Amino acid sequence: MYSILLTLHDGLRWLVLLSGLAAIIGAVVGLSGKRPFRPLGRVTGLLYTSVMDLQLLIGGTLMFLSPWVIRFWSSPVAGMKEKDARFFGMEHAVIMLIAVALCHIGSARSKRATDDSGAYRTALVWFIPSLALILAGIPWWRPMIRI
Repeated sequence: MYSILLTLHDGLRWLVLLSGLAAIIGAVVGLSGKRPFRPLGRVTGLLYTSVMDLQLLIGGTLMFLSPWVIRFWSSPVAGMKEKDARFFGMEHAVIMLIAVALCHIGSARSKRATDDSGAYRTALVWFIPSLALILAGIPWWRPMIRI
């Protein structure tokens, strides 16, 4: 079960990155072209948020199955000295939770904006840091695609 979920989580990262990029590009295009927020901004933000939620669900499940996380939490002091145990046991989870929170805040606030340009600006303000955190929190030293 662990290897299946890990493979799914690894593959889904590309969809998260693409949907985040699409949400940001959609906001830039909508803002510069003075387009209505619906459907462009709404759909791209919803896609980004939905994919992030799915990734969070799989990642949260992996937290209970990962040998690195189990090693970290069985001895946090020793785990802090091991790069992989520290990263997966603490850093990755915290960074990604913050990224998911920023994504949700951006999606909710952009929907409540009073005008279209404000909605796009709000989406940009929250989605850019969210995607930046995701890029920082991905374990790039691990295989990009698991087979």
